Parts: sequence; C-alpha cells; structure tokens
Amino acid sequence: MPTCTVVGCGRSDRYAKGLCGMHYSRFRRTGTTEDRPITGTYVRNHKSTSEHRVIAERVLGRPLPPKVHIHHVDDNGRNNANGNLVICQDAAYHMELHRRKRILRAGGNPNTDWWCSGCRRPVARSLFHVRRSGRKAGVPVTHCKPCLSTRDRSQERAI
Repeated sequence: MPTCTVVGCGRSDRYAKGLCGMHYSRFRRTGTTEDRPITGTYVRNHKSTSEHRVIAERVLGRPLPPKVHIHHVDDNGRNNANGNLVICQDAAYHMELHRRKRILRAGGNPNTDWWCSGCRRPVARSLFHVRRSGRKAGVPVTHCKPCLSTRDRSQERAI
C-alpha cells in the first residue's frame, strides 16, 4: 500500500499528490509540508480530529481518552508545538488553568486571589462568600462581598 511521501510520516492513508490528509491540507494552506505549528484538522478513519490532538497522541504514544482537553500554553491555537501543549484530564482542569492565567495577567496571585465577575479584577478570597453545600461546595461565589452589597442596594432602589 502506498504511503505518504513526506520523510518520517509513514501514514498509509494517501490522499493526493502522494501526501496523507494532514500533509496535503498543510500543503494547500502554506505551500509547504514542513512541520510548522499551524491549526488544522486531520482525517483519520473517515473521522475528523484536531491537529493538536493528533500531535499530543503521537507524543504520548497512545490514543487520548475522549474527555481529555488540550490546553495551549501561550493561548495561540495555531501554535501546536510539543512544548506549547498541555494535556488536561477534563474540562474543569482546563478552565482552572485559564482562570489562574487570567488572575496572573491582571497582577494577582492565583493561590490567594479569586476572579470577581462584578469588579472584573482579582480580589482576595477572604472577600468572597464560600458555598457550603451542593455540587460546588467550597468554591467562592462569582461576586465579592462589596460587589454583592452594591448590587443588592441597586436592586432595592429599583423596587
């Protein structure tokens, strides 16, 4: 069976011009088959997969579980270099990475601060009410205490 003509590829799903699906789509977009960090889809067994998932599977040496998320460290979805990808166990961990990065960018400490949706800035965790029961027990609410008090006052005026 003919394989992809790119050196080191070895895939047998020859698509066009002697290239596999991933290298052919890369050739059409960039004019070259060099392994540059670009975003695209890779077709495997008639199923479309994101290129960063294929790269992570190749580095890991086995297929990724379906609920695994891939995080781009520099927030550039086109940069699929090995050092830029983090394999997250689930969506909650992936969102936690983004929350911590948002707090760092705003000048806060992700270990002691939490993001206030009212102020739109990092605030000390001690200024938040913490849920005591339910699915999100122990997680602070979305608005800090000063924002909640001003929000309650504005709602009282509306009545």
